Amino acid sequence: MPISKKCKKSLYICEKFRCDFFRISKYLNIRLLWIILLNLVQLFTLSKISYSDFFIFLQNRFSTITDKSTEISEKILIFSNCHPHYTQQLAFHVWVALERENYSENIVNETIENIILLHDNDFERLWSNFNNTDKKVLIDLAFAQTNLLSASVLYKNTSASSTIFSTLKRLTQKGILIKTKKYEIDDPFFRDWIVKKRL
Repeated sequence: MPISKKCKKSLYICEKFRCDFFRISKYLNIRLLWIILLNLVQLFTLSKISYSDFFIFLQNRFSTITDKSTEISEKILIFSNCHPHYTQQLAFHVWVALERENYSENIVNETIENIILLHDNDFERLWSNFNNTDKKVLIDLAFAQTNLLSASVLYKNTSASSTIFSTLKRLTQKGILIKTKKYEIDDPFFRDWIVKKRL
């Protein structure tokens, strides 16, 4: 498969950076080197990949180990909402489960339950850092309340719309929520953990 010009340019930049980095590293102390490195690193936010592209990718990969690749791919993408990180995480664990045991209809749901159980302490620590308004908003979002600023939700929460709006904004800035057409919890495992704890 030929490499695109953009990919070649990226590889060239990486190689040039590596060579320059090692050339100057001889003259700098380790502490200064780490400071330079940390200032050069950028965090890239991954946007969602289209359902059709992701579906084809997953289906092709899962078809090598099971004849139920279509069903598995659909369930994974519906749960992860096409978020690259969470799709990869769930797909990896489903793959491992398929290698360990044969396909069952509940393999994706069982894997989701196992991942939630694995992160239970992490989610508990995260939850304990939220104030009461944050918790109410997250619970409403987890239970798929679409319009948190509606009169019925405000009455139930007994919070002003400005309070809910500032909470949504703060949780979005922290990376807990994302806003597409509506606000939603970024991590689908955390969302399901909230639902499980409230039932």
